[in-house]
Amino acid sequence: MCEAHSCEPYGCCEGCATEMYFAVSRAGKRTVLGGGVLAAVSTAGLYGLYAIHVFPLLLFGLLAAGLASGFAVMLWGGAIAPRLVDRSLRKQLKHPRLLAGTVGGDGSVAPR
Repeated sequence: MCEAHSCEPYGCCEGCATEMYFAVSRAGKRTVLGGGVLAAVSTAGLYGLYAIHVFPLLLFGLLAAGLASGFAVMLWGGAIAPRLVDRSLRKQLKHPRLLAGTVGGDGSVAPR
């Protein structure tokens, strides 16, 4: 593909660059939502314990662990998963044979 028809940052055609952008932006969305729900439930549980002035150590520990893991899951889905998808897509562009059955960067169809 010539320089005039390639789109940044991937260096491919506009359609492929758009699909890659959407793939990266969708990566981790469910993980962020799940982590947010887990953190919200843990926060509500901790507030409930505070409201009734009862702090069983095991339940408090489980809720605190749920809160911490909820934030960790949100971090994974929001920051790490999109970068991994982006890196994978860039690697596939450099090696068109990884895109089995799709058109490679040079316009050839990779063998299956």
